[in-house]
Amino acid sequence: MSIRIALAGLLVAAVTAIFPGVAAATIAPTLSLNQGAGTTAGSSPATEFDIDITPLSGVVEDALGEVSGDSVRNLTVSFPKGFLINLDMAGGACVVASTPSPACQIGSGVINGPAGKALNMYLVAAPKPSDVAGVETTVEGGSTVIGDLALGTSPEVGFDLSYSNLPPGITEIQFTLSGPRLPTSCSPTENVTVGAYSWQGSSGVTSAPLTVTGCSSMPYAPAAAVTVTKESPQSTNAVVVTTFTQGPGQSATSAIEFGIPTGLKVNKVLQPCFSEKPCTVGTVAAESPLLPSPALAHGTLTLGDSISSTGSGEVTQLSAPVAGVTLTMSFPPPYAFTVSAPVSFTEHTISFVGMPDIPLSSLSLTFTGPPGGPAFATSCEKGTIATTFTPQDGNPVSKVTGPVTNVGCPAPAPAVAKTAGSPTASGSLTELASGRPKLQLRATHGANAPNIASMSIALPAGVDFKDAALVKHRVCNGASCQTSVSVKGLSLSGANVRSAHIQGGKLVISFKRAAASVSLTARGPLLAESRALRFKARQQTAGALVARLRITDASGSSTVVSVV
Repeated sequence: MSIRIALAGLLVAAVTAIFPGVAAATIAPTLSLNQGAGTTAGSSPATEFDIDITPLSGVVEDALGEVSGDSVRNLTVSFPKGFLINLDMAGGACVVASTPSPACQIGSGVINGPAGKALNMYLVAAPKPSDVAGVETTVEGGSTVIGDLALGTSPEVGFDLSYSNLPPGITEIQFTLSGPRLPTSCSPTENVTVGAYSWQGSSGVTSAPLTVTGCSSMPYAPAAAVTVTKESPQSTNAVVVTTFTQGPGQSATSAIEFGIPTGLKVNKVLQPCFSEKPCTVGTVAAESPLLPSPALAHGTLTLGDSISSTGSGEVTQLSAPVAGVTLTMSFPPPYAFTVSAPVSFTEHTISFVGMPDIPLSSLSLTFTGPPGGPAFATSCEKGTIATTFTPQDGNPVSKVTGPVTNVGCPAPAPAVAKTAGSPTASGSLTELASGRPKLQLRATHGANAPNIASMSIALPAGVDFKDAALVKHRVCNGASCQTSVSVKGLSLSGANVRSAHIQGGKLVISFKRAAASVSLTARGPLLAESRALRFKARQQTAGALVARLRITDASGSSTVVSVV
């Protein structure tokens, strides 16, 4: 994080001009951190800062010959990325209040060593429009200084706390921030940097490393969802809202890559954004548990580069490298930062890289389109959004699939009921000339119809079913008895017999479970043949013999099928 006092040379020149007889003064600030309360990533332990600005040399001699020592006048503390002060204390009321409140106290300390005066630090309204908040620091005895808390972006997004025109005589400041949120990245290069400028015009810079541990054990479970709202029944144009969410206590996200869901197509109205100048295509809003709710509510989405398109009204091909096509989310001051994303219309992906280490409970991108019309057209297809999240803590990426909700689309057409087909059967009656008749049948349920639950078989004249082939079995276990039946001369495949009986010369079989198809073979002793039929069979004068099957499915519907 770079120091945000850019006019150091001008300050020195101004002081020299005011005090032309002043000897050159030198200060060399030092900084030490006490993180004894904890170093766990994402946690909020009390953290102590000790800034010693005792001058190494330099005195001030006025026109009367009086001499006094140098002390700090301007002070800036630049916190590393991810080191955040909770600005949503008291529901965000602290950062809009002009006077301090006990509920808004963020720290306390002392100036000029243990025997010095006590100080207390409170969040108050920002002293400048470019600040996110003010830090009113009250010193024992009545003196008060309001510091500027700004959001810096060089090189990473983070907070800078700056004081101007501190009371003369301050050579050391010790303060403890009661609950800052530590980064969720365990980078060993994260430093707190202090810049000091003295009343005599000298300056110095120092830094100290911030220790962060435990990144590997942080939870990370982001989610994604899309809402597509169709403009009207007559139009395919749509407003698309893509929302990413996270629960509390998780690592922040450093990158988001998401796909354009199936059923969405880019409209031709975006072409001027590339061929002429970038244009605003939507809005972005985010919420953080550490920021007041309106802080990130009014961002914009800007699209820009060159593309080629067909006359169909939809972008089909890029005329520039994919890396040159970008979508940029930008937030206005005082929480001003931007993140750009390469857009691939061939891969149908958008990739935001370099997200700040700020916990976001939600991030919503609303694609409305440029003045020419909506950015997307929808075919109202049911789909999902595929998203790859990269955490700040260095752990593996999280690949997530989220739902797509279509609004304003016609209800899906009701499913057309399929007509149930009739069952079919085939079979044969053979070996009649030998006097050992053999009946083979195969029955299959109808298309889109329930399975077969039972069959009734009627034989042609000259062949009969015999009751003696049906044997009942009774098994008792204490007071409970069960009766089953076995049929001699009958074999089945595809089903098992639940019950069987002969009624009016017909064999009626029900199955334990309804079956899609049943194959049956019957012979003696279940089948018996008359002498007359055997004689005709030997003389080959028996003619066509027809068996009739009544097939009943699981719904109770019956169909009679003839088998020759």
